[in-house]
Amino acid sequence: MVPTLMRWLRRRRAAAALLTAFAVVSCDEADVAGLRTSTTFTVGTAIHPLVVGALSRSYVLHVPRRRPVGTGGVLASYPLIIVLHGSSATGADIRNATNMDSVSEANRWVAAYPNALRGSGGLFPSDWNAGTCCGAAARENFDDVGFIASMINEISRSLPIDAKRIYVVGFSDGGRMAYTVACAMSSQIAGIGVVSGSLKQEGCLPARPVALIAIHGTDDPSVPWDDESSTPPPTAPTGLVAAMPPSLQLWSAVNACKTGTLTQLSTYVELITLPTCAGAEIAFYSIAGGIHTWPSLKSATSSDPDETLAATALIAQFLRRQTVK
Repeated sequence: MVPTLMRWLRRRRAAAALLTAFAVVSCDEADVAGLRTSTTFTVGTAIHPLVVGALSRSYVLHVPRRRPVGTGGVLASYPLIIVLHGSSATGADIRNATNMDSVSEANRWVAAYPNALRGSGGLFPSDWNAGTCCGAAARENFDDVGFIASMINEISRSLPIDAKRIYVVGFSDGGRMAYTVACAMSSQIAGIGVVSGSLKQEGCLPARPVALIAIHGTDDPSVPWDDESSTPPPTAPTGLVAAMPPSLQLWSAVNACKTGTLTQLSTYVELITLPTCAGAEIAFYSIAGGIHTWPSLKSATSSDPDETLAATALIAQFLRRQTVK
């Protein structure tokens, strides 16, 4: 296929993805269609209300059918995975897009899908206050870190949660928020996963290294692959780190990563792993020609780059081995 036609097709795919991103359900009642509202924490999926300060917040929670089992067959605590939606979307949207409930059931993790606020009485799209970005959430200074912390506390009071295995995953603006949570709450977060996101928090100085898996398409029109990090790395990156996006360069410095490995996994997918870090590894998947979407594997030889990588499975596999040291 000639390069001009390929670029045209990618632009068409990018435009379609953006339309899909904004064509989300437009009212809170419809966002949680088919889900019950509950203040009890039982097996299954429900939306939970939560008051934080003067604001009414909510999150979708999935509790798996079975508890983890530890040594000697004793029931163990649940790991908790928090999945953050992108701009204009909802927790129900990202739950459907990622199918993270399947990870919850397979790994016996509790999965939480928080809802961002729309701002000014619901007149603006939902966004997370993730730093130097993010619409009404930033303008109105919503305390989204406080919301996530309160949600973790409520779930941990109601269910046996493993405090050393709390993970935060996000797409787009939710990916930016995942970085922000790790910046502010590193002592509680074992690892984060970021898909099509960048670090927009100024002065990000985690108290401890946090493991990171990131996935980004090179043709992303919404959050560019090389989007500037609002906290620059303290020193100029070298080697493989210099070939990574700015946010990964900063996180590599925070985690004190040394050497790494570059692997071409397929026609479109390249993996950089940085295992020799200060207690928290980094893995970065770059998708040549990938756009602004949650990648889902259909075929390793698909002509659509975003159909050659299983983001949900890779993120779960990476996070499974992460704990707060």
